[in-house]
Amino acid sequence: MKSKFLAISAAVAITAMASCGAQQTAEQFRNPQARLSSKIDSVSYALGVNIGTDFLKNMPEIDKTAFLNGMMSAMNGDTTFIFPQETAPMLIRGYIQERAQKEAKENLAEAKKFLEENKKKDGVITIDSLGGLQYQVIKEGIGPHPTIDDEVECYYTGTLTDGTVFDSTDKHPDQKPAKFTLKQVIKGWQYGIPLMSVGSKYRFFVPPAIGYGEQVRPGGVIKANNVLIFDVELLSITPKEDKK
Repeated sequence: MKSKFLAISAAVAITAMASCGAQQTAEQFRNPQARLSSKIDSVSYALGVNIGTDFLKNMPEIDKTAFLNGMMSAMNGDTTFIFPQETAPMLIRGYIQERAQKEAKENLAEAKKFLEENKKKDGVITIDSLGGLQYQVIKEGIGPHPTIDDEVECYYTGTLTDGTVFDSTDKHPDQKPAKFTLKQVIKGWQYGIPLMSVGSKYRFFVPPAIGYGEQVRPGGVIKANNVLIFDVELLSITPKEDKK
C-alpha cells in the first residue's frame, strides 16, 4: 500500500508539472475535452483518470472536495497548507493502517461466523487439530494419499464465501492441471490434500489462520482474514523419491 501511494504522489507531481500550475475552471471540469488541445494535455488528463480510478478502487470513501483542494494548492505553488506538507505521508500511512486493521478485525468476525454455521451443514467435516479445516467429500477416489514432501497434480477452483472466483486452473492460459509440492502452498492445502486419495474431489473451507490471514496483496480480490473455499480434484502424485 505504501508503494501504491508513493506511485500516486509521483503521478500527481508529474501532472502538476505538465499542467504548469494552470487553474481549472468549472466549465473545464465539466467538459475536459475542451482543453485537450495538445499531447501533454491528453497525457495530463490520462494521469488524472488513472489517479481517480486508483483512489476509487482503494479508497472509495475519499472526500473529493478536500482531495482536489489539496492537489490544486500544491499544483498552483501555494505553500500555505493547512498542515505541514512533510506530515502528509505519515497521515496517509496512519489512516491506511488503521483502516486495514479495522477491516481485518471485521473480516475475522465474519469468518468465524461463517465457519461456525458451515460446520453444521450435512457432509461438512471439521478437524480442529488441523487449524479448524473444514471439508466435504464430493467424490472419493481409490488411489494413494500424498505426503507433505510429494508433488501433486490437480484441478482446482478457489472462491470467496460470496462466490467470487479468485483463482482457477480453468482460468490459466493452457487450462492444464496445476503441479506443485505441498510444502510450497498454504497450510490449508498442506493439511487438506493429504486427506485425499488420487481420483478424489473435495471441497475445502480454509480458515484465515491456515489461509492467507492478513498477508494479502493490497487491492487484490482476497481481503485480510477471508475464508477461502477450494474445490480440488487430485489427479496424480509424484513422490519425493521419484522426483530425485
